[in-house]
Amino acid sequence: MRTRQFFPFTLMLILITAGSSLAGHLQIDNDNLHLDFEGSTLVVDNDSRPGGIVEITAQLELYVDGKEIQTDRKDRKVLEAYYEKAEKIEEAARELGVVGARLGVHGAALGISAIGKVLRLLSPDYDVDDLEEEIEEEAESIEFAAEGIEEAAEELEEWVQELQDIGDELQGRIPELADLDWF
Repeated sequence: MRTRQFFPFTLMLILITAGSSLAGHLQIDNDNLHLDFEGSTLVVDNDSRPGGIVEITAQLELYVDGKEIQTDRKDRKVLEAYYEKAEKIEEAARELGVVGARLGVHGAALGISAIGKVLRLLSPDYDVDDLEEEIEEEAESIEFAAEGIEEAAEELEEWVQELQDIGDELQGRIPELADLDWF
C-alpha cells in the first residue's frame, strides 16, 4: 500500500515543518538557506556560507549586510515575486505544520485506542480479526489525511523550486546578490 510506504516520510516532514513554522523560521534544507519574516521584512541568510544577510522589505527595498541596494523598476518586480513567493511558502508551511500536528495527535490517539482494544481480546466475543478490522478502519482516516499532507508537501516543494528560480533571476540582475554565491 503506497500510503504506508510514505507515511514515515510524511511524518518526518510534518515534524520538520511544524517545528520550523511554529518557530517563525523557514529553512530550505538543500541549500541551508534560511528565510525569516521579521515583521514585514523578509530576511534571508545561509548558515553554511558566511557573508551576507539579505533583507527585502514590504516596500521592496533591498539591503545586503545592512546596505541599501539601488534597484530599478524591473528589479523590484522580481523582488516582489520573490517576496510574495516566500510569504506563500511560509504560510503554507505553517498551515501544513498545524495539520501535521493534528494528524500526530490523531495517530497517538489511535495507538492508545489500540492498546485498550487489545484488552478486549480477553472477552470471548472479541477476537484478533475484530481488533484488526477496527484498527484498520480507524487508520484509514489517518492514511487519507497523510495523503493530503503529502500532496500539500509536493506543492510546497514546487513553490520552493520556483523561489529558487526567482532567486537565480535576482542574482543575474543585481550584482550585490551575484556576489553572494549562495543566494
